[in-house]
Amino acid sequence: MLLDAWEGRHRSLVKAISWRLAGSIDTLILSYLVTRQLMFATTIAGAETITRVLLYYAHERAWMVIPWGRQSRRHHMGVGQVVRRNDTREGKS
Repeated sequence: MLLDAWEGRHRSLVKAISWRLAGSIDTLILSYLVTRQLMFATTIAGAETITRVLLYYAHERAWMVIPWGRQSRRHHMGVGQVVRRNDTREGKS
């Protein structure tokens, strides 16, 4: 089970917001360069921030239920695997 690899909803939301802030700064700059109107560029960046945070959050949560390409930390670290020893002991040939 992948419970030990699970991320909480709050973490997903904070990741979405921080990523969108970076993206919105980019949108603001590009919008301003195209329109040369700071108020219009700010409006575009603001609307884009809200819609993309919601879309990213939904996308992130959808991927939480898809097990493809993920392994639990226990599996990755080898916890719970049987370690086989070589039967050859000191003194035995």
